[in-house]
Amino acid sequence: MNPPDPVRVFGEAHGSPAAQALKNALPIAGELGISEVLLTCNEDSAGSRATIEANGGVLEDIRHGKLRYWIAGAQQLLTPRPSSPAPPGALSSRAAAAAAASR
Repeated sequence: MNPPDPVRVFGEAHGSPAAQALKNALPIAGELGISEVLLTCNEDSAGSRATIEANGGVLEDIRHGKLRYWIAGAQQLLTPRPSSPAPPGALSSRAAAAAAASR
C-alpha cells in the first residue's frame, strides 16, 4: 500500500503551485521530525528563489549554478517566520559538520 501524498496543491488562487506545495510540505517535515530541509534551484530562477526565500530559506552557497538553501528547525517550520532573513552563511557551519560526520 502506498502512503498518501503529503503535499496538496490548491491552485493559482492561493499563489503559485510551487509556493503552495512548499508551504504545505514544511509543516509535514516538522511533524516527521525533519529538522533541516535543503532546497536547491537554478541560479537564474528568480521565481524559485523568491518562493524559497518567502518560506524562510537561508542561502548557504552556490554550487555548479545551483543555489542551495536551508530551512532549519522543526519548531520553526510549524510557526510563522520573521520577515527579516537570517544572516548569510548562518547554517554553513552546521551543514559542514553534518557533511563531515557523514564521511
